[in-house]
Amino acid sequence: AWRNKVKFILQQLLANCSLAKRLQELQFCQIFSLGLQSGLDILTSVNLTKEIIVSHKLKKQLDSASIDLSRGCSLLMALQKQTSFISASTLEMLAIGEETGQLEQMLELASQQLEYNLKLTLNKLEVYLQPVCLIVVALVLAVVLVVLLQPLLGILAGLDATI
Repeated sequence: AWRNKVKFILQQLLANCSLAKRLQELQFCQIFSLGLQSGLDILTSVNLTKEIIVSHKLKKQLDSASIDLSRGCSLLMALQKQTSFISASTLEMLAIGEETGQLEQMLELASQQLEYNLKLTLNKLEVYLQPVCLIVVALVLAVVLVVLLQPLLGILAGLDATI
């Protein structure tokens, strides 16, 4: 029971992280693009994407978007109304793709752009985390060294007292 609670808390923390939102947006674009490229219609591709996506919050939003699509809304209106995970630039690309009939290509382009931006962000994060990790490792080693040397120094002090 406690494992499920910890897992739920971690999922909530990650879901609110901007990096996780970008990753979800990338997953959506890639899966949705694959569905359209394989010949599925928009509604079926949204439903397929909804089934594959892991995030429960995103699934609920895609479910609502799917209902709007089945009622005749455009893709852009359905996604703007229901989802908070898609950035404005991606929504603009989807709108252009929907208007020009090249939604698959625009989704592929959006995926490439999102992946590039995600890689840049991860590289920056790595640059910032490396010094922090080195400091943490140095502190742990210092504590271990003090813990190991303290008894040895006590023994040496005891030897000096007996001489």
